[in-house]
Amino acid sequence: MRNPERPWLIAIDTGGTFTDAVARTPTGEQRRTKVLSNGSIRARIVEILGPRRCRLDFHGLAIPEGLLTGFSLRSAESSATPIVCDVNDGVLVFDTDVKASMGAVIELKAPFDAPRLALHLLVGTLPGQSLPPIDLRVATTRGTNALLENKGDSFALVLNEGMKDLLEIGDQSRRDIFALETHRESLTAKATLETSSRLDNKGERLSLAHDRELDLIAERLKETQVDACGISLIHAHLDPDFEKNIAEQLSRRGVENIIRATELSKSHGLGARTETLAVEASLHGIMKSFVDELLPTTMNHRNISVMTSSGGLTGEGAFKAKDGLLSGPAGGVVGASLAATRCDEPRILGFDMGGTSTDVSRWDRRMLYRFETKVGPARIQSPCLAIETVAAGGGSICSFGSEGLKVGPESAGASPGPACYGIGGPLTVTDVNLLAGRVSAERFGIPVDFGAAERALESLMISMIDAGRERTSRENLLLALIDIANERMSEAMQSISLREGADPAAHTLVPFGGAGGQHACAIADRLGIERILFPPGAGLLSAHGVLGAPEQRFEQRELDLELSEAMCVLPRLMESLEQSAHSALSKNVTEKETRRILALRLLGQEDVIQIDHHPHCDLESIFHDRFTRLYGYPPPRREIEVAWVRVVVTERLISTTGSDDANDAVHGNAPSPTNTAHRMLTREGWIDSNLHHRTDLAPGDRLAGPVVIDDDGATFVMESG
Repeated sequence: MRNPERPWLIAIDTGGTFTDAVARTPTGEQRRTKVLSNGSIRARIVEILGPRRCRLDFHGLAIPEGLLTGFSLRSAESSATPIVCDVNDGVLVFDTDVKASMGAVIELKAPFDAPRLALHLLVGTLPGQSLPPIDLRVATTRGTNALLENKGDSFALVLNEGMKDLLEIGDQSRRDIFALETHRESLTAKATLETSSRLDNKGERLSLAHDRELDLIAERLKETQVDACGISLIHAHLDPDFEKNIAEQLSRRGVENIIRATELSKSHGLGARTETLAVEASLHGIMKSFVDELLPTTMNHRNISVMTSSGGLTGEGAFKAKDGLLSGPAGGVVGASLAATRCDEPRILGFDMGGTSTDVSRWDRRMLYRFETKVGPARIQSPCLAIETVAAGGGSICSFGSEGLKVGPESAGASPGPACYGIGGPLTVTDVNLLAGRVSAERFGIPVDFGAAERALESLMISMIDAGRERTSRENLLLALIDIANERMSEAMQSISLREGADPAAHTLVPFGGAGGQHACAIADRLGIERILFPPGAGLLSAHGVLGAPEQRFEQRELDLELSEAMCVLPRLMESLEQSAHSALSKNVTEKETRRILALRLLGQEDVIQIDHHPHCDLESIFHDRFTRLYGYPPPRREIEVAWVRVVVTERLISTTGSDDANDAVHGNAPSPTNTAHRMLTREGWIDSNLHHRTDLAPGDRLAGPVVIDDDGATFVMESG
């Protein structure tokens, strides 16, 4: 009997600027690729063979013959967008004249999105050709971007009488409490209808909508022609069947795509539950279409898992849009934790500096979770790894305004990208690092235009002079911009550690992402950190994390019981939650790990302290120690309350993802490893340094800074001293 073909295992992480992809072939070979998240490839014109014919240098990227047919060309020299109509022996033929000069950096944009482009580059297929069997794992910012840009689907809400303005009012929190004029962002429903159905604070039914009321609600919902309808009712977390019953009655009356708040969260907080529901209703259709289009539905073996914000995988059928808003950063935390585990590092600060933003996380032998997170205009009740995001990535725009020099929060994104991408972009942190010699243009990964970065820096200097500032040297300006970026990222690291009563200096710093290693030493100095772990394949560590992520399920129950009372019900309750979480995992999962988390607080408090529960542990003593470490004084003599219990069941993996052989198989022709002389800007001025490729170095090698170490897709800068 013929054995079925082993599937490819592929992970794709789509960020704001880059889409990273790694693959394990059926024979065990590892491949990886990186494309821009607008679905484009950058190249340099190396030969002009006629008005419509040219040869391009793709900087080592291996491209299947014929893949570029249908791609559109974009350059800084022309607004025209010629289409590739033929590819013959590496020569591209366009349908109209190409208005770009020899040596120019150009962009070729695919007629499909970035994940599909990455798939074709990894597998070596063309559009329209059948794909081999694939197990695909994906993380994406698609839903997050739609939420932040207010480009979600239309939705309607059914709320209790008197609650029509719930979304608009929110919790009255303000980003700047001292601002005289405020604008509160909120999700807006196309229609909000009210029902007389209501529960009391014990979960008992006070009233139930009559048929005529439900008829009118259903009629109005169908008239509004919304993409989804959400139901969120007071105290429904105490009796989820209450919302379910109303949903079934509306469904029988022809209302489609109904989502209930209690199927998304059974936590306290009507406002946060409703905002979570609004996010799901707004993004559900967008994310379903995205996942459905990743692979053809006609494939014989089509298995898609989606990364969640909690660092685990879930099948496409069980995936909820609200669970994946931070899936990309979560992949980075998983990748960093795997690297730390391999190197026996007990606690780390993860530092993921990508193109659009920097994500900072902490790992202390286990994942640290939050269960309510603010994303854009909404509070989301969903398990999420503890991650701080600061708008200071490689693509963060460097500018000058009334408050002086500024880095971010605006980003150049994938298009036009930094100035050095050659498509007319502004000065960014990437340009600054390139001009300061902290990254090699020859080993950058994509073709770059050094002159365009120089012109953007000069433009910034002119804007400063026009504003009345004295002209400074380009070196001082470059160092100042690097300092501003470093300070913003250092503050985020302090926040995520000190908030939990942890000393940043007691951690090992793990920089990753394309630019993390370029700033790691300076940030470690600011925080007093003495150890830095720069893992192999750091530029694609988030994708490696997605590839190595486990399947995972959460179950929860609100308690609000005094500790002594809770101890009587916890054993049976946790056993029930464990069984429910176990049953939700796929049948392929055989080895599992269970974690029980309790939220303790003083009676009358709102904030909780999360404590891992183990048999025979002294919860009161642990709470006392954690409270003292967090607040700096022992807790007052008051009753301790258990707010909630959560059980996490996770697939146990023997991971090889991102292992030390991560650089063994590169899909494409990387530059040959060599040691070369290199000039780098430091506080002491321009200094001669060495440029190494990671593969040049052996375990035990000792180097003195300044040194630049190039890894495929990332660069590490060892500062002087």
